[in-house]
Amino acid sequence: MSKHFIFIVNEAAGGGNVRNLWPEIENYLNQLSVDYQSIKTHFVGDGIQITKQILSALDNYLDDQLVLVATGGDGTLHEVLNGCKEFYHAHPLTKQVPISFLPIGSGNDFARALKISNNWKIALQQILSVQRPKKLIVGKYHNLNQANTGYFINNFGIGLDATIVHKANHSKIKHNRFLGKFSYIIAAINIIRTFEPVKTTIYYGDNSQYVREFTKGFLITVTNIPYFGGGVNIVPSASTNEDSLDIVIIEKPTWRQIIIFIVNLLAKRHLKLSFVNHFSQKNFTIVTNGDRFGQIDGEETSKQSFNINFKTSTYLFWVH
Repeated sequence: MSKHFIFIVNEAAGGGNVRNLWPEIENYLNQLSVDYQSIKTHFVGDGIQITKQILSALDNYLDDQLVLVATGGDGTLHEVLNGCKEFYHAHPLTKQVPISFLPIGSGNDFARALKISNNWKIALQQILSVQRPKKLIVGKYHNLNQANTGYFINNFGIGLDATIVHKANHSKIKHNRFLGKFSYIIAAINIIRTFEPVKTTIYYGDNSQYVREFTKGFLITVTNIPYFGGGVNIVPSASTNEDSLDIVIIEKPTWRQIIIFIVNLLAKRHLKLSFVNHFSQKNFTIVTNGDRFGQIDGEETSKQSFNINFKTSTYLFWVH
């Protein structure tokens, strides 16, 4: 059965790279006689609403034929996933429409983890060659202070990496189509010197069993894939096929420890360091005492004290 692809296109992704490439991509799709249509997003969060509108308008007979293709960066994919999850939460008996990803953003960590090519022509061929959807693990979070729920494909960060994302997102380099991929590295160099740590506590399970308190939380990351920040291999063993989420907490290191961490990070041995704490769980809560930035799949949250419950969830993806 031939598939009908709906490309949800974020032209602002990749420093505007998608806007420049999309006409060429459309020409290629037409040459291949692909059955598709495209809808462009216009502002942050628009992908969520567009996705819900598409699913609401579906006839039942189209369910097995349709694939939604997030076209942009990890933030675009994040919005499409959350649009799908919100729709199916309201319509739990409806069959899921799978999501695919054409990565043309700045970070593309999900694509890196799933071995989706960063060459859009090859990535398109990968999408078109898939035979059936695959159920992958995604992260679910519930903000207990604000009573809202959402999902992430890559990671949820509090503290250092979130502050780096905030700095990078507001830099001119981020929106440069050539230098955008270096925006996180440049922001990190500036932030590490001045970042103030935060008291952080972890609880496991629905009964909130106390596990451990960290008085100087520096890097606090919950991840579903190996990478964050545009290719940093923070948890090499993390996988969307494993029913768990990985937690990495580093307390405020000395400059000597930072250098040791970077050297071991490159060798993928950093999780064995004494000042690096690594857990893997399906259900846990992280509480911070002090307002800090957060980031969810590279999109920043407001500064706040966090009280977040994390669990695993699943969704169908049109990937190998």
